[in-house]
Amino acid sequence: MHVSPKTWNLLRMTGRALGDPSHLFQNVDISEIAKSRLVIFGEVHAAPAVVAVQHEVQKHMISHISASPQSAKLHVVMEHFSLEMQTMLNRYLNSEIDLSTLAKEYHDIGTEGHDVNAYKEVLEFARENPQRCVLHGGFIPRTYARTLMRDGVEVALTAAKEKNYVEDTEECESTDEHYRFFESLLTGKDPQDFDRPLSDQFRRMLPAQVLKDASMAHTVNQLISSPSSAEDRILVLCGNGHMGYGHGVPERIFKRHPTLKSEATSVYSRPTLLDVDESEGGLVLPEDMSKVLHGALGAAEFCLIYQDTQAVKEAAAEAEAARIKEETSKAYDGVGSTAHLTGDIKKAVRIMRSLGYSDDEIAYVGRDAYNYQGVGHPHSHAKIQRGEVVLDLGSGLGVDSIIASGYVGEEGRVCGVDISEEEVKHATLRAHERGANVRFIHGDLEQLPIPDSCIDVVISNGAFCLVPNKRRGFEEAYRVLKPGGRMVVCTSTVKEDLPEDIEWPVCMQVFVNLKELEPMVKDVGFEGVVIDASDSLMSVEVEEEEEEKDRLAMLVDRVERMKKKEDDEVDSVDSVDSEGKDVRGRKRVHGGSSSKDYEHLGNFDMNELCARVVVIGRKPGGGDVVSKCPY
Repeated sequence: MHVSPKTWNLLRMTGRALGDPSHLFQNVDISEIAKSRLVIFGEVHAAPAVVAVQHEVQKHMISHISASPQSAKLHVVMEHFSLEMQTMLNRYLNSEIDLSTLAKEYHDIGTEGHDVNAYKEVLEFARENPQRCVLHGGFIPRTYARTLMRDGVEVALTAAKEKNYVEDTEECESTDEHYRFFESLLTGKDPQDFDRPLSDQFRRMLPAQVLKDASMAHTVNQLISSPSSAEDRILVLCGNGHMGYGHGVPERIFKRHPTLKSEATSVYSRPTLLDVDESEGGLVLPEDMSKVLHGALGAAEFCLIYQDTQAVKEAAAEAEAARIKEETSKAYDGVGSTAHLTGDIKKAVRIMRSLGYSDDEIAYVGRDAYNYQGVGHPHSHAKIQRGEVVLDLGSGLGVDSIIASGYVGEEGRVCGVDISEEEVKHATLRAHERGANVRFIHGDLEQLPIPDSCIDVVISNGAFCLVPNKRRGFEEAYRVLKPGGRMVVCTSTVKEDLPEDIEWPVCMQVFVNLKELEPMVKDVGFEGVVIDASDSLMSVEVEEEEEEKDRLAMLVDRVERMKKKEDDEVDSVDSVDSEGKDVRGRKRVHGGSSSKDYEHLGNFDMNELCARVVVIGRKPGGGDVVSKCPY
C-alpha cells in the first residue's frame, strides 16, 4: 500500500534540530535507513502510516541483500509475536496456513494482544519472499512478566533462562536514565528534564518492561552471532518504549556487540495532527511541531513524524462534541434564565400524565411542573427507595430530582448534574425554596465530578439525547454506581442513520442509533440490560378523553393549590398559553417544525425516524466497599 508523502516524513535528528526544534530537521529517504545492517524501528502499535513505512524499509533492506549470496536473509524480529509462537510463524511462512488462520490462532493463544491484521503488508511480503525474509517472534510471553510482578524478578528470570528466552547473565537491571524515560511514557513528562526529581511510583513495573527488552535483545544477539549472519540484515519492530534513547533493546544488543553500533540505525515514531510540509532543502516545521516532538528529541537517529488519521478523526469528533456542548449549554442557559416565569400548568400536567407520571408525583412537583423537560418517566423503572443516593444526569430545571427527593426521604440524597449553569442556578434556588434535599452541580455527563462507586440509582430523562459520546456517558454512569446499583435512562434514538443531505437539529444529529444501544450498554459492563420501547412514539398525545377531564381538572386544582402555598411566588400569570405560544418571554429549546430553520421537518414522520426508549441496566456485584457521595 502506498502512503502519500504528505502523511509522513522521516527526519534525521541533526544537532541543530536538537537545539532549535522549530525548524531545520534534515528530511531523509527510506533507502538511507535501509542501508544499515541493523534497523531498530520504534513504533506506535498498529498505526497504518507506521506499518506502511516499516514495509517500505523491509522492501528496501531486501533489495540491498539481493546482490548478496543466496543464503543472505532479512530477519524481521517482531514484538507482536512471543517466542513460543515461532512454530506458528514458521507454518505461516511455509504457506501451511494463511493470514486469517494465523490471526485466529494468535487470538486463540491470547497472550500478546496485538492486531495481527494491521501488519498484513509486512507479514505477506515475508511469506512471498521466503528465501530472503524470515519472521521471528521477539518477546518473551507476557505470562513471564506477570510472574515477575507476582513472584519477583528471580523467579521469572530463572524460568526464562531455562527456556533460553534471555541471556544467562541477565539480571533485569536498569539505570535511572532508563527509569526516567519509562516514567515519561506513563506520565507524559519530558524524559530529557534531568532537573526533575524522579518518583518511585512506577519502579516496581520497570523490571517487567526490561524482561521484554532482554528477550528481544537476546533473540537479535543470537541472530548476529550465527555463523551464516555476515551478509544478513535485521529489522527489529518494537514499541517506542523498548528502544527510545538507546534504552532497553539497543542497550543490550550493543553491550554484547559494541562494534555493530556503527552499522545500525534507529527510528522513533511520533504522531501529529498537523500537516507536514516539505520545502526545498529540507523540512520546515511549524512552531507547534515542537510539541509534537516533545519527548522525542534525541530518542533515535531518525524520527518518523506521521499524520495520525485516526487521531485526526478523533480530534474532529472532539471539536464537534465541544461545539455541540457549547451550543447546548447556551440554549439551555436561555431556558434557565426565564424559568422563573410561570408557564401553562394545564399543558404541563397533561404531558407528564401522558408520559406515565402518577397524579401524586405531579402534585408533589407542584408549580415546577411547567418546567418539565423530559422524554419519559424514569421513576416507574427506577423504583427509588427511602434512604438511597440518587444521581440525576442532565437534571435540567430539577423536576425529576425533586420527585426523587420525595422517594428517598430525609435519610437519602439526590444530586443533579447539568451542563447549563443557568438551569443549575434555577434548580438550586427552587430546591432551597422547597426545602428539598437535592443538590445541583454544573458538570459534563462525559466527565462527571462524582467519585467512583457512590451512587445507588442513576436516572436521566432526555439529557442523553444531547451527549455527543454516548458510550462515555454510559461509562461514567457505570463508574459512579455502587456494585449492584441500577441505571434508568430515558432517551430518544434514531431507528436508522439520518440522511446526510438534510439539515437536522443538533439534538437529532447526536441521537444514538437504536440498534447500537443494547450492545453498547452491555459492552460497558451493565447486566440485565433492557431497552424498553413500549412507549416509543415521538408525538405525545396530550388530549384527554371526555371521562378523564374531571380527573385532570382535579389534578390541576391540586397543583394550583400547591402553588399558592409558596409565599415567595411573585407572578402567577401564565407566560405560555395553552397552545404553547410564548406570551411572557419564557425561552424554549425545541421549536420543532415551527422554527423557520426547520420547517422542512414537517415533511417527515418523526415516529418513523425516531423512537423514545428507556435504557435499563444494573452494575454487577453488591455488598462491596463503596465510596461516600460528597453531595
